Amino acid sequence: MKKKILITIAILLVLSLSTILSFSYLTKKGGLILNSSGVTKIFVPKDNSVLFNDRILKTENTVVDLTAASDLLNVKLFITVFTNPEPYIPDVTGFIADSKYSKQEKCIAIYSMAELDVNKYVEFANEGYHLFKNGKIEEDLLGQIIGTEEGILIYPCLVKNYENKKVRDLLTLIKNDKLLSGNLKQNIEYLLSGKWYDGIKSNPE
Repeated sequence: MKKKILITIAILLVLSLSTILSFSYLTKKGGLILNSSGVTKIFVPKDNSVLFNDRILKTENTVVDLTAASDLLNVKLFITVFTNPEPYIPDVTGFIADSKYSKQEKCIAIYSMAELDVNKYVEFANEGYHLFKNGKIEEDLLGQIIGTEEGILIYPCLVKNYENKKVRDLLTLIKNDKLLSGNLKQNIEYLLSGKWYDGIKSNPE
């Protein structure tokens, strides 16, 4: 009887170890991310074949200017980030804080985050807000992150999720910051009212 119990325990340990190793492999190579409820999403690792900075600079060289921000969707180097933005959040925050890059290059980097889910975008926007407070980015770039500046690529995440509590809490915090100009404060108030989203829905790019 004891022998059977020991064999059963050994089998369970082997199966558990196999599961852990398989999960580790999947998360490194691309696979399923699990939580207590089961599968939550597909994990796709960052494409390191081209440095993030080079992606943005080469993208800008391809589109030349952002007369139509939708032109970015025709650039493969940009699309790689745009369709899988989460692993690149630290790259973007570092990029936009670097004074050697132009405003247009920084805007392209910000646009690449447009497909983040709302919770991750709130985290990204919060990082952008702290960069602004620390003098690392200008107010107009903070506006780009929030989605209240011209040149939107799609419905900005915070604009279309204006009823989300995390979005409202962050934008209210930013709106009340004494460092902000009256213009951005007014834009945030307009965003929080839902009128900004109604406007871009009726006049899409």
